[in-house]
Amino acid sequence: MVKEINESLNGIEAIFLDLDGTIYLGDELIEGAIDFLNRLGSRGIARFFQSNNSSMSVAQYLHKLHRMGID
Repeated sequence: MVKEINESLNGIEAIFLDLDGTIYLGDELIEGAIDFLNRLGSRGIARFFQSNNSSMSVAQYLHKLHRMGID
């Protein structure tokens, strides 16, 4: 059964997001990214970040996200 995804995000329990090009471009946040992440958080939707770029360690990615204001 396929559920329709709408603006309310009802029925979504988790979301997986690529980092570069979805959350940020290089060292710049993409406009609306923080608002979207906050919206997920306010609805209790778990968020997972992923990247196919292995040039940084997990600790380096966490530091970059924290520097950009993302917990």
